[in-house]
Amino acid sequence: TDDTGHLWLATKEDKCIRVYAGSNTLTGYLGGDGRLHREKTPFGESAYAIMRTSHGDVWVGCKPGALLRLRKRADGAYHVERMNMKGLTNDVVYHLVEDNKGRLWAATFGGGVQCIVNPHDDKPRCVNYVKDKAFAGEAAYVRRVLITRGGQIVCATRGGLVVGDIGHADASRVSFRRIVRDGKRYGSLCGNDVMDVVEDGRGNVFIATENDGVDMIAGKNL
Repeated sequence: TDDTGHLWLATKEDKCIRVYAGSNTLTGYLGGDGRLHREKTPFGESAYAIMRTSHGDVWVGCKPGALLRLRKRADGAYHVERMNMKGLTNDVVYHLVEDNKGRLWAATFGGGVQCIVNPHDDKPRCVNYVKDKAFAGEAAYVRRVLITRGGQIVCATRGGLVVGDIGHADASRVSFRRIVRDGKRYGSLCGNDVMDVVEDGRGNVFIATENDGVDMIAGKNL
């Protein structure tokens, strides 16, 4: 939802972003020019993730590859900017989450998780973790990101869960470890191909795998 309470809905096949009013009435289509159009108008990219930051900017992650920042102008339209920032090694973005320090964490499909440390600045910069062995192989393909109330980041990847403590003010100091299936251990992850992770009100983390059901782990045990 944007600052006016309108709902933005992205559809992959026709590369459109539809904007709905609070009454679920279609208001128009957001074009690549940042303007709302009454007639069906493609946005131009297949948006996989849309989020609005605490500073009011809208970030859009796309596939096959584009990370965009939309900043509202005085006339109500948006300035659309492709973010080719320093440190960003992969712009196939499936999910975007903001932490309590105002940093954006991007789930990239092939480059692990990446942190945009100053998303509101004119020239943001990114910290990547492509050299961290936790994101090697299938774990480089991140679908979803969860930031727990306890200050941990949990990444749902094709190669298990990747977990890190993001309490550091310096994002480059964050280290990660991977949790994978171990068929010899009862309390192991039920499958490595993880689709989504969520946290409930008691701090339990639910882990949805593609073919092996749902796991639950207490946040304190991550």
